[in-house]
Amino acid sequence: MPPTFASDQAWQAAEAVLQPSFIRLIDNLRQVLEASDWQHQVDQQLLWPEGTSDQEQQRWQDLELQLYRASEAEAPALEQELAALPTPQPVYTLQLDQGDRHHQFDLWELCWQLCCPAWQPSGDYDGQVDPVLLTPDGECDWDRLEIKTRQFVEQLLAQVNAASAPETVSDR
Repeated sequence: MPPTFASDQAWQAAEAVLQPSFIRLIDNLRQVLEASDWQHQVDQQLLWPEGTSDQEQQRWQDLELQLYRASEAEAPALEQELAALPTPQPVYTLQLDQGDRHHQFDLWELCWQLCCPAWQPSGDYDGQVDPVLLTPDGECDWDRLEIKTRQFVEQLLAQVNAASAPETVSDR
């Protein structure tokens, strides 16, 4: 669950680093896991707002596909129709398997952990982005983000490897 933010400035800081952190997290996980003996895959699910009908879900998916293939002239009408429909939240889950051991992680929750030092799965705190991840201008500091992401992924894999019994690790 994403944290709430006490100020617009805190939200802007999160906007500056969240997408870059997701990209770096995925890439670093891929690099580390390809060199390991863990089988891994990322699953995507769409989490729909309560009360969204099957027809609305299908229409949204159809429009998304049409938008992907649309010409520049066709796109605005499709975007307008999409805006009128309930929008799902994508959930990306990393599945790790090694023999009888299974672990799963919500990748966006890992991003929140990476970016917000005091982050809790309950979301009941005011989100504050790690200032180390920002330049003085409030932009993402890609070099520092890369260093922190590598350390984060190494720690995560060390925890997974240290787990002696089969279990599911999840913040959900």
